[in-house]
Amino acid sequence: MNWKQVVLRLCVSALALGFLFYKIDVRDVFGVIGTLHWPIALLFFILPLINLFFSSINLALFFYGANASVGVRELVCALIVSRSIGFFLPGRVGELSLGYLLRKKASYGVTTSIQAMDKLVTFVVLIGLSAYGFFRFFDTVTALKLLSILIIVFIGIIGLLFLPAVRLFVRTRILKNYAHLFEGFGTTIRMLVRRFDLVALNFILTLALWLSTAYVLKIIFGSFGFTVSLLVVAAIHSIGMFSSFIPVSIAGIGVRESIVVYLYTIAGIDAVVSTGVYLIVLFFSY
Repeated sequence: MNWKQVVLRLCVSALALGFLFYKIDVRDVFGVIGTLHWPIALLFFILPLINLFFSSINLALFFYGANASVGVRELVCALIVSRSIGFFLPGRVGELSLGYLLRKKASYGVTTSIQAMDKLVTFVVLIGLSAYGFFRFFDTVTALKLLSILIIVFIGIIGLLFLPAVRLFVRTRILKNYAHLFEGFGTTIRMLVRRFDLVALNFILTLALWLSTAYVLKIIFGSFGFTVSLLVVAAIHSIGMFSSFIPVSIAGIGVRESIVVYLYTIAGIDAVVSTGVYLIVLFFSY
């Protein structure tokens, strides 16, 4: 990715946030932020810690399944660095630096295959939660179209990970001289697929992660006098999260906030409040 692409995606993020502030009086947003009491502000700090906690355990499970000796403590330290890098690059690609950070414990191919499997499970959970949101906020035809897009992407990812012909094409036509860095990728993927117990546990913990995050957000919205169901918050947050994987902005900034604010407005939450909440979430994440 060259500097022109970085500048372009920075502009997309800036324009998306600018449009959001154009539609909503920014002074009202900062007014909402100013009314926060410290116990509620503490919840914003807890949100990224919840994510770090569950993500570390999930990855540790898969490293265990791949017979790699990487502990939770090491993963926490490495994840902090890799996700920090990911926050400044499009599509969360910076998180691939985890393989480099753990190179002394596991090969790059093993680590990236574990990340791929973990992301695959996360994708399944997000599709399920987002599907609820699609049918909750849109008409049936629109909801089916949006869900179909996600399912097609999911099938494409499955093909990329598991079809030998596709992996051969990627290895010979795309990776080329760098293919040797990913040795062990296919073997690890096949090994993890056979560990249904670990995949199921990863799924349960991933669902717990998103529901825990939604529950904290539900409490935060409740402090502003808005009542919203746990599933609605989980669905909106999941739909917004998909924007982070689309490489059109820096880590989905601006695009994600615009999407979730629109959906929360449909759910009956004031746009000023939802904008303020997600800007604080963004601030504490960084």
